[in-house]
Amino acid sequence: FSNEFKFEGNASLSLVGKKVLDDNANEIGKIQDIDINLKENTISEITINPNELSLRKVNFKITPEMVSEVGDYLLLNISKSEISKDNLKKFRM
Repeated sequence: FSNEFKFEGNASLSLVGKKVLDDNANEIGKIQDIDINLKENTISEITINPNELSLRKVNFKITPEMVSEVGDYLLLNISKSEISKDNLKKFRM
């Protein structure tokens, strides 16, 4: 998986709602949104809604370079502990 991931039609819509796993197969959340570069038909960022109950809703944005596989799940090539560090762009909803 790379930032050159090309898609056709509604392929990006089939990713929304998929479970996201870290490199140790720990579930970290679900895909909430996808930012697409329409000129190049590539995905630029993926927004993850974490599996956390909290008063403040905090989502994460990842880049395609952080993704190793897409199938029944979106598998990342980084661990859950790295996700809690500054590797991801955090933002509040």
